[in-house]
Amino acid sequence: MELNTEALLAVPIQDNEIFELLERLAATEEMFKTPVSTIRDVVELTEASPTLVARLLGEMRGPGELEQMVGRLDEHDRRLLEVEHKFSKLEKQKASTPPEVRVNRPNIVGSTIESARATKLEETPPKAWVDSKRKIAYEREKEIQKRWDKAQSRLIMSFVFFALAGTVLWLIFSSAPSH
Repeated sequence: MELNTEALLAVPIQDNEIFELLERLAATEEMFKTPVSTIRDVVELTEASPTLVARLLGEMRGPGELEQMVGRLDEHDRRLLEVEHKFSKLEKQKASTPPEVRVNRPNIVGSTIESARATKLEETPPKAWVDSKRKIAYEREKEIQKRWDKAQSRLIMSFVFFALAGTVLWLIFSSAPSH
């Protein structure tokens, strides 16, 4: 018995056979080139819309997976806001407290010296300030390079001009008859 393509396409499949057939097709490497099947693979196989396949997959997996991801993202956002709040609070506190200075004056009554906590002499500058200075230096270097390139091109042009003028004068004097 010989079956052609049209006859094969007309063969009915029972509902319980469809799932097993799709599982076996998904297991073959000829149908799916990647080791993990994707929604694209199912869409290409069944010609269903990607949104339909995604919705059905979401119903199969349950709402828990998506809600867990959203919950994790919300937790990260909450923690980030907490860190930003603490940082701004520390910045405000640092700005409002005056730097302590070491006072070195002897007490008239005794020999003790009043002292407070000394400030750091070498504090690192803020990143924005450093970046700004680097940008200014970079722009300055770029401007110097442009000027240097312009001066070089002028020098080359003047050499070409003098060479051309010298060649023209040499041709004029060499072609003129000697009297």
